[in-house]
Amino acid sequence: MRRLMKNGARLLRRHFPYILFVNIVVTAAIYFSPFIIPVVGVFLILPIRVGFAQALYSLVKSGRRPVGIPLLLGFEDRRYLYNLLSLALRRILITIGYAFFILPGMVMSAAFAMVPYLLADDKFDQRRHNPLIASITIMRGEIRNLFFVHLWFYIGVGSWLAFTAYYLISEGIPAQWRDIGAIDIPRIAFWVILLSPLIKYLILDPYYHSIHAVLYKERKRRLPKRYRQ
Repeated sequence: MRRLMKNGARLLRRHFPYILFVNIVVTAAIYFSPFIIPVVGVFLILPIRVGFAQALYSLVKSGRRPVGIPLLLGFEDRRYLYNLLSLALRRILITIGYAFFILPGMVMSAAFAMVPYLLADDKFDQRRHNPLIASITIMRGEIRNLFFVHLWFYIGVGSWLAFTAYYLISEGIPAQWRDIGAIDIPRIAFWVILLSPLIKYLILDPYYHSIHAVLYKERKRRLPKRYRQ
């Protein structure tokens, strides 16, 4: 777990502006797509994850930014439907997992983490193999580590964010309000709601995806020959 987080942090430090920009573009596309095409828009835009994975993996592989931003890679005519179905199935399975007491969803999220990277990899034989199964295969022995990374993000960072927001805001609360039972809860709630998305999208999400990109480079060599073309 420490190794993954350390390597992910190193990648993020080297290319933070680029990773941040691409992450904002992808996040905005996913969140605003339902307003453009109601209901199904969020699924139709999913292949943008493939281009995102390609952009991050290029940073890990060559240490240089790719020419342009390959976010449209997943929308190529010959690959779009395959990418869409694979990523939609991945999202559905993870959502079902989260519906069963959250932990199964976190395990599935770790097991299927490499799906966008496999779809972006030209050497992966998409015609003969399922990327979800291939992701599970190359993640064997690493699912537990990535699970704890996810757990750290969901619980550790969430708790830290709530405590930090409370501490910062409590400094601005009059002394007579700081007694238990007399804290200005609406003000604290306002700042937590305001700060949480900013920290998530500007720091945590780029870090989270950087860890996945580094992990794919490490695990790619474990991809059995039968999955390659």
